[in-house]
Amino acid sequence: MTANSEPYRQARNLVKGSIVIARVKVDDRIVERPAIVVRVWGPDMVNLRTFLDGSNDVHDVGAYNWQYSWLTSAHHSLTPEPNTWCWVDEQDMTGQGA
Repeated sequence: MTANSEPYRQARNLVKGSIVIARVKVDDRIVERPAIVVRVWGPDMVNLRTFLDGSNDVHDVGAYNWQYSWLTSAHHSLTPEPNTWCWVDEQDMTGQGA
């Protein structure tokens, strides 16, 4: 069973309200933030509402920048790529840490 397969999605119960890690590209790096799934489009594609760390995110994504508070049509990926997501427990597998 691969991470992008339908059985994997079902086993992980990808539904509206699932908590995941969203990845966005800021300048030349990938920034990871917690997010909630607001719509499931397919086995691994979702729309996400990301949670920023208020003014602490000024240097990473710009404080309260709406562009980074929503992530649409994001695909699951075990590697940190822009416009992707991973499960919270997969974050350590990407080398990004908690």
